[in-house]
Amino acid sequence: MANSSSDSLSNRQLPKDLRIGLGCRVLERRRLLRLSQQRLAEATGIQAVRLSKIENGHVSPSLAETVRLARGLKASLDALVFGGTRTPEDCGSRSDRPESNLRAQTRTLEAVASGDEIEVIAELLRKLIAGRKATPSAKAKR
Repeated sequence: MANSSSDSLSNRQLPKDLRIGLGCRVLERRRLLRLSQQRLAEATGIQAVRLSKIENGHVSPSLAETVRLARGLKASLDALVFGGTRTPEDCGSRSDRPESNLRAQTRTLEAVASGDEIEVIAELLRKLIAGRKATPSAKAKR
């Protein structure tokens, strides 16, 4: 019974466009690092079959899996989840970019994440924003 909350979380799916975008970024980063699925699976503790399904956008990784993927791919969590260097042709439509639908992504997170997961995400966002404000060149880059 202790796993009931994690089981219910694992059954929740992100919307298709978000799953495909995330999966594409995982695949793109894995290939950039020249890692096989098996090697990434071993590094993250995620089964290779599940990793394949994540990369193909068939399943949503849990928050814990997403954190392990970011670490295994040496990528920031926000870049892995919300963006990167991919092109719309490679990974789907432009509508899955955070600048075009941040409100929709926030609603999605609220729908699929637990209270603890939302707090972790909120803390991550607070740190990212604070880091951005602390960087003098942040405004110059815009």
